[in-house]
Amino acid sequence: MSTHRRTRFNSLITVLAGEEEVQFVLHRQILCEKSEFFATAWKQYQEEGGEKRVFVPYIKPDAFELYVHWVYSDKVDLSLVPLASPRGENYRFDDRGSRIQNFQHLIELYVAGDEFENVTLQNMVIDELAAMADAWDDHDLRIQPDHIEYVWEETSPGDRLRTLILDNIAATQDPGSLICFKFKTAQAGHDFW
Repeated sequence: MSTHRRTRFNSLITVLAGEEEVQFVLHRQILCEKSEFFATAWKQYQEEGGEKRVFVPYIKPDAFELYVHWVYSDKVDLSLVPLASPRGENYRFDDRGSRIQNFQHLIELYVAGDEFENVTLQNMVIDELAAMADAWDDHDLRIQPDHIEYVWEETSPGDRLRTLILDNIAATQDPGSLICFKFKTAQAGHDFW
């Protein structure tokens, strides 16, 4: 019998996501290997003691569920989160309402990747968003006002997601239609206007 102790799956960490504090129990080593954020949180736990819990109230539970799936599989799978309307086999070509929701879920996942210091995940999300936007009909409103507001609140000036959104708006929107966004100029900053 081997005396080698397997440690990869022995230690668990609890993450409470969203204001609702939805609980996710994960393998500590796998999570910490993927995220410097969680590795630092674990170090603090070891130094200070206390509970093996990390609170991330600013990350929505659906986005964290997508994040957990990525941690374990290295894949982005939007079929994990519910939609108001049915999802087709290829989510990029679903009805307009589903596309808008999927776009929002990807944006939220990108923000989680930013918070948890996962550039690889952020790159995957940017690729998904770009492919989704390219597949949309040119007459369809691709970027919703809520998308823009969320991205500008949650990302830094010069962020790649901001660039993708600005490129998309420049390529598809009538400049006069931007009035409908009712977006606060002060909040948007110079990189939007």
